[in-house]
Amino acid sequence: MAQPSADTATTGAAGATASQGEGQIVLFVFDGDAPVSGARLLADGQSIGKTGADGGAVAKLAAGQHNLVLRQGSTNALDLDVITRADEQVRIIATLRDGQAPELNIQGGGSGPVLAGATDAGEDAGTINGVVTGPGGGPLSGATVRVPARGVSAETGADGRFAIDVPPGTYNLRVTHPNYTSGSAAGLRVAANGQATANVSLSDSGIKLADYTVTAEYLEGSIASEIELQRESDQITSVIGAEQIARTGDANAAEALQRVSGLLIENNKYAVIRGQPYRYTLTTFNGLPLPSPDPIIEAVPLNLFTDTILANIQVQKSYSADKPGNFGGGLVALNTISTPDEPFATFKISTGANTLATGELGLTYKGSNEDPLGQDGGERELPGGVPDGDTLAGFTQAERQAVGRSFDDFYIVEEKQLPADIGAEAAAGRSFDTDYGTFGAIVTGTYSHEYRRQIEQDNSYTASQVDPRISFLENRTDRQIQLSGFLALSGEWDNHAVKSNTLFVRDSQDRTQISEGYDLTSDGRDERRFLLEFQRRDLFLTQLLGEHDFKWFQVDWRGQHSETERDRPDRSSYRYQRPFGSDRLPSFYADTGLERDFNEVNGQLDSGNGDVTIPLPDIGDFKWDLRGGGDINVGSRDSNTRRFQFIPQNDVRLDRHVIEQIINDNKIRNDGSGVAFNEVTLASDSYTADTDTRGYYIGGHMGFDEWIETDFGVRNTNANYEVITGGGTVGGFDREFWLPSVNVTGSITDELQLRASYGQSVSYPRLVELAETTFFNPDTGEQFIGNAQLAPTEIDSYDLRLEFYPSSTENLNLGVFYKQLENSIEQQFLPLASGTSLTSFTNGQNGEILGLETGGRVSFDRVVRAGWVPFDWVANTYFQANFALSNSSVELDPEASGAATNQRRPLTGQADTTLNLQLGYDGDTQDFTLLYNRVGSRLDQAGTNNLPDIYQQPISFLGFTYSLDLPTRLPFIGPIPTLSGAQIKFKGANLLNAEREYRQGERLQRRVEFGRSFSASLRLNLF
Repeated sequence: MAQPSADTATTGAAGATASQGEGQIVLFVFDGDAPVSGARLLADGQSIGKTGADGGAVAKLAAGQHNLVLRQGSTNALDLDVITRADEQVRIIATLRDGQAPELNIQGGGSGPVLAGATDAGEDAGTINGVVTGPGGGPLSGATVRVPARGVSAETGADGRFAIDVPPGTYNLRVTHPNYTSGSAAGLRVAANGQATANVSLSDSGIKLADYTVTAEYLEGSIASEIELQRESDQITSVIGAEQIARTGDANAAEALQRVSGLLIENNKYAVIRGQPYRYTLTTFNGLPLPSPDPIIEAVPLNLFTDTILANIQVQKSYSADKPGNFGGGLVALNTISTPDEPFATFKISTGANTLATGELGLTYKGSNEDPLGQDGGERELPGGVPDGDTLAGFTQAERQAVGRSFDDFYIVEEKQLPADIGAEAAAGRSFDTDYGTFGAIVTGTYSHEYRRQIEQDNSYTASQVDPRISFLENRTDRQIQLSGFLALSGEWDNHAVKSNTLFVRDSQDRTQISEGYDLTSDGRDERRFLLEFQRRDLFLTQLLGEHDFKWFQVDWRGQHSETERDRPDRSSYRYQRPFGSDRLPSFYADTGLERDFNEVNGQLDSGNGDVTIPLPDIGDFKWDLRGGGDINVGSRDSNTRRFQFIPQNDVRLDRHVIEQIINDNKIRNDGSGVAFNEVTLASDSYTADTDTRGYYIGGHMGFDEWIETDFGVRNTNANYEVITGGGTVGGFDREFWLPSVNVTGSITDELQLRASYGQSVSYPRLVELAETTFFNPDTGEQFIGNAQLAPTEIDSYDLRLEFYPSSTENLNLGVFYKQLENSIEQQFLPLASGTSLTSFTNGQNGEILGLETGGRVSFDRVVRAGWVPFDWVANTYFQANFALSNSSVELDPEASGAATNQRRPLTGQADTTLNLQLGYDGDTQDFTLLYNRVGSRLDQAGTNNLPDIYQQPISFLGFTYSLDLPTRLPFIGPIPTLSGAQIKFKGANLLNAEREYRQGERLQRRVEFGRSFSASLRLNLF
């Protein structure tokens, strides 16, 4: 677009007359990447026109200073004080973001600043200067040099030189020219009264841009900023921003991360980086370690963090010494939204359905009145007659039976038609300008409620049999409830900023399950097993963060207090059985009776860290700084489990189909007849744990002539873990680690760069793995026991990666990586007298991973510009892809391998390939994205007793998202302010109806069906 499609207007200004001459304002405004049309432009309080269909407006203003306001409805979307000069033009490109300050590109005629106050950089102002050269090395005039952080720019003169005054700090430059590719300079450190030099060379683009063309950098907005952040990072990093999350319809961090190269999401919530099990993934929240609300898995369920609070997600694959020592195999950094410059309020409602659940008959049972809030109302709690901390061993039989009668009844399984999913989100925020600085707040809240069914076939074999010796068809219904609240407060003044974040997340699951099949391990029987299990997992944390830019150095600090709680009250299980192949009615299985378990885990973690950066004077083209910092994390955990059994005696009929006819208060008699009640809690069922990790690092950054950048450092980490079971077994370790890192980036051309990195990191065992007590995996129901002798895993990582950036919204990369793992944590199988085995954990002797990954993003606008396609809409489409190929192996100690068939095998959970494809269309008012994900074969569980290992088979997922911005004016009704920015969105997942399949050699071990899912949402901007 050569000129904006808007009327041209002329206005005067206070203190300025037309005789002083006129300047011209050229404005383009975008909401994300869509032009904003119909917005009113005011200069000095006078209306001078509206933006056209392309988001553009033109106005002639008398030379002087003017207050420029862009008004959408009753909201000021943009408020700037600009300076116009006679016969010169001011070009402004503004990108608006919900809840964020506008992104501005302001360019002038070159004779002075165009933003009022831009020259007021303070008495300690420094200068960024340099020379822009063309392809032949000669000075380039007419290039625009922009400092995005200050919203100021300058144009080069005939000698190619520029100079921009800025306050002390660290800045990036962007250099553009209509006849050449864009250039950049990153990490320019300006000291008080000092200067930083940036010489930028532009290459021939081959495409001449028309005057006033809006570059793709600003049309795409956050997409470009994500790629720029990835490009300028010292480490191998992938970035997903809020705009991309919104475009793909991702409701949470887990869904968004499915599109990162070399990363897959396990069980729809856990991040697996480069095929390594999620135990090797570290998650941070605004730079601080994020505890998991699930004490069993201990990995952070990323589906708990909704798009409402996320500004961006960064995945760092190469270690750097400024990160915690337990970096493991990779870091997922969740960064939350900032306080907005303008007030906003949004509300979203959603609904959804699943083909296997919604409208179908699902399993349920009597719960509590507070179940819709994701918490038990007290009905599942231990009765008051159960002593806290002491077992019933000292009770008389009559006293024990009386306690048994005080338990509530939660046994009967029923069926009901499952309703549709529902959800709601709300967010609001605003800021306040005062004489002391700018202060602001954001508050968000979310709620979701859904039912999901899962049909699972489970088989177990012996080495000599073709048919399963154990086979069950499992019918499971999960009621899943998630709710969260987030509050962010911030204050900024001078060169200082302090922020506070408070987060509460609840993830609850109420499971009802029936498994039917046979077990031929002993006498052979048909069985019907019942399981009722409710779990509430809470996470609460509060953070205080500070950033301070002093005259000679910068300081960042962070502090956090977090609490986690997992309450699993009254896990009930029982079964019916009959002889195998019999047609008689099944009878209640009295040997184990009704088992009821209660577990509560409480954890606490206090964390703090800080970083200091000292910019050092440049030595010619050599730029460098020193960095250092430290961190401390002190945590504790208490886990308490109580186990009880209700065992029918010989005088009770067991052929009753309703369990309450077998077990009820009338049959729990004081003399022990009827139904005997006993506590079977073991001392080892409970444990306490204390953790203390402390570390410090020193390092720096060096750059030479903008063609090579090096980030280096070394971290010292001390980790002390102690776990004590109720039986007195002590597990843990006290270790010190020295962890070096070096990351080198070399610029081959302006668009091409090569990265190489090396780093050492560690990964600690889960606390529950160090506690020699039994526990259940909450997702699979499998039972495990810990190993007090586990040691941390030490990891050496090597990376080599080539990156190409043809434009600000496109990139291509190709990389290889290699990892060596010492003491990798693997499953161990302890043989039992029955011929089966109990799963535990052990350290592998050595392990390694070798992999290749490639990916990129391309826009189809280039084929339209080249004239290859006659359809303009194709210019709004893009294609994004990434592929990873990896191979791993681990060697087990022959003495510790237990009943495992193979002592050498791949890492558990390691996928040999991952493929993500994304085809998208970004229109003015609608977006469509088609998503395809494929995960290759991976080891699920090692085989035992000469049986082959169990592998999850390759699986493919296809999904889509479609969003439509609603018109603000409806026929026969007129304008509706609440529809400004309103959007409806539709989403489909697992369109191929994929099933998870696991095979043990050629035999089917497990198959899981979970159905297709669809959802729709409506978002309204309240103001």
